[in-house]
Amino acid sequence: NGLNSFVLSSSIGALAAAVIGLTAWNVTLQGDRNDTTALTPVQVAPNVTVQAQLATVNGRLVAVMNVAGLAALDPAQGYEVWVVPASGVPESRGFMALSAANRFSATVDVSAGETIAVTREARTNTTAPTTDKVLVITT
Repeated sequence: NGLNSFVLSSSIGALAAAVIGLTAWNVTLQGDRNDTTALTPVQVAPNVTVQAQLATVNGRLVAVMNVAGLAALDPAQGYEVWVVPASGVPESRGFMALSAANRFSATVDVSAGETIAVTREARTNTTAPTTDKVLVITT
């Protein structure tokens, strides 16, 4: 039983490293990365971990996020990513597909100073956040 736990923990760690590496590679393949900056979340729900960076790709500013430790949801709900520009009106960037380990990776177009938020939402919602934020990152 202890061996199974060790193997499971090692596998999860290896999977997380692979996801982060593949996401970074994906951004690199999209074009020249002129600049990257680590982003620190300003709000994160308990048990959730986030690795995020801001990158310039072909003149576009993008946030690359790897989020883990999310609670499992029923099929009618999902984790929706929002960008909040200077106007303060949230814009949906869509629902993220969770892995079997309740993780997701996302690359989101942003402008400097915008806020990225993730909320738990009914899959029919794309108008505005209706629940507490799972995480918040300011670019």
